[in-house]
Amino acid sequence: MKPDGTLLKRISNEAGRVKVDIISRPAWSPDGTTIAIATEDSPGNFEIVLLDRAGEFRKKLTSNIADEFDPAWSQ
Repeated sequence: MKPDGTLLKRISNEAGRVKVDIISRPAWSPDGTTIAIATEDSPGNFEIVLLDRAGEFRKKLTSNIADEFDPAWSQ
């Protein structure tokens, strides 16, 4: 959405997009171009991935048997 709250757009589970179920609070990058989220990679396994601001998959940050939640950015 725009800073004024207009043009709200859903970025999860939308037709034509990478289907992700956001498990934790999304964390916007300091420059506002990327969103870090926790998502269920496989049944019972949660990983951190990056999406661009349109909700398109960019990069998987974690890949292990431990569960990762609540990503945060350092400044």
